[in-house]
Amino acid sequence: MLWGGVAGVGAYALSQVLIRLLGQPGDEIGWDRLLSAVGHSQMPLWLISSIGTALVAIGGFLWAGDLVDRRLGMLVSAGRLSLTIYVAHLFVLAAIIRPEPHTLLRGYLITIVLSAALVLLAHLWTRWRQIGPLEQLMRLPGSR
Repeated sequence: MLWGGVAGVGAYALSQVLIRLLGQPGDEIGWDRLLSAVGHSQMPLWLISSIGTALVAIGGFLWAGDLVDRRLGMLVSAGRLSLTIYVAHLFVLAAIIRPEPHTLLRGYLITIVLSAALVLLAHLWTRWRQIGPLEQLMRLPGSR
């Protein structure tokens, strides 16, 4: 967790320092884009920062495993259906948001309601089955 935090904060901070020293990357694609840590830019500093942050989150949940299992059982259920939830949210967003949420508040509202509904549905599903329908499909090739 410690090294993940160092990577997460360090890569982002390095990007900010380099941008202040060398200037903001231009609109044209060039070597200066490597300085960017903008989300989803796929640039090295962003990747290092994102991986570090993910390591902190995963390490934190593993460290607090018993607490998570007892107190956050609904999130554990959602984790068992992660592929199904991911695909479902894409279909729901495609149906609801055409072409966009129009306001930031509406976007937040849609995100909160959709997240809560999917976590609740995942919790109810895991009372009936251990894994989701798409997760079950992914197991079929291995079982043959």
